[in-house]
Amino acid sequence: MVSYIDVRGMRSVSLLLHQEIHVQKTKTFRHQNCKTTAGVFMTGSTCGAPGKVGIFAELKKERANWSVTLSRVIRFATILTLEFSFELFNDGTHLVSLESQTSFAKPDDRGKLIRESCGVSYKHARGYNADLAFSRIGAFNAYTLDAQAKASIWSSSDNNNTLDLTGNMTYHVDGPLAGKKSFSGGLKFTHHF
Repeated sequence: MVSYIDVRGMRSVSLLLHQEIHVQKTKTFRHQNCKTTAGVFMTGSTCGAPGKVGIFAELKKERANWSVTLSRVIRFATILTLEFSFELFNDGTHLVSLESQTSFAKPDDRGKLIRESCGVSYKHARGYNADLAFSRIGAFNAYTLDAQAKASIWSSSDNNNTLDLTGNMTYHVDGPLAGKKSFSGGLKFTHHF
């Protein structure tokens, strides 16, 4: 069995010059074809969004991945997230996986919300990603279809600095916002330290 501790951070700047910093400390254990990681994290932003702190654990065995995260969005909510993903195809360059997620959120000012989602994810070794997910928030009987994409435009030779083009589309299939669509995109510079 091999174990190691990793401390890493990331600072991102968006097109609107909002900055976000993410710091985490992890401990990983490896045994044959199984990897277990546990850690703590903290995220903050200069755009006025509340900060977030949390703990997480992840188990990866062969093509399956399970994770659990407990986080606290400062002055807003406590969230427990359970995730599962399964690699359908991975040749070292292309990765296609099925993903599911259930989040239990307890906002400070109301009862709990449960969000369930499932989808498919594509990742390319050169930093191109695309995700398509269908989600449901039971308390509002709301159903949404989300599509996200990221393209790596530039990265430094040590991969500590990256410039990415991002895009997101949400379509509300049913519920209080039925028929509404939203689109967003941006340019994101990230520095890992």
